[in-house]
Amino acid sequence: AARDGDTALLKDLYYQDDRRLDGAAVFVSEALRQPDARTASDKLALAARLLADGARETAGELAAVKEAAALLRAQEALGRDLAGAAGLVGLSVNETLFELVRLGYHGRAKKIQAEFRVPERVAWWVRLRALVAKRDWNEIEEMGKQRKSPIGWEPFYNLVLQAGNPRLASTFVAKCTNLEHGATVTMYEKCGMRVRAAEEAVRLRDADAWARLLDAAGKGTPEGREIEKLGQVVFKR
Repeated sequence: AARDGDTALLKDLYYQDDRRLDGAAVFVSEALRQPDARTASDKLALAARLLADGARETAGELAAVKEAAALLRAQEALGRDLAGAAGLVGLSVNETLFELVRLGYHGRAKKIQAEFRVPERVAWWVRLRALVAKRDWNEIEEMGKQRKSPIGWEPFYNLVLQAGNPRLASTFVAKCTNLEHGATVTMYEKCGMRVRAAEEAVRLRDADAWARLLDAAGKGTPEGREIEKLGQVVFKR
């Protein structure tokens, strides 16, 4: 109760001194402590009203508060409409997108992206991370069918491989550009695909990489014989 009284006094003092930014900060602080979205939205609306009186000086802060209030309203609506979405309230825009994709609500995620002007590059990162988190390999494969990726294709390779799907990760190697010489050999090798890595070594005329792969496979093994055959014309030993 004493804390509430102190807060009310602060707001009065700030208002009397025309310190609208400080007064709005108190309302925002109160909004962050509210247990429900509706009360938090009301507090943000009060902050916005106070900032609106400050005209140009507080235009940036006013826009941020209005966006926060709009996000809260959107999260509250999503929580009512969608199964499993009750925990969205209070998350950032990017976190909200992540959870919507993870829950399978791709259409709603697109709508939030458009409403809050999330750049396509950021949205792709968030979507990829969410799909990897839920191990939605089919959806990641569909993303990979697009001609271009605003984040490139290396993040797909790296995140999918780290998540334990080397087969799918390998499909992104050929799509990666601006790699260092020999990088594709290593990338296929990390996917457990020595023969495919050897094909790359032959294509790149990298005798050292080919020899290393042959030694790793073992000359007498079926895999080793296949690797040896791939390089026997290009690399004479």
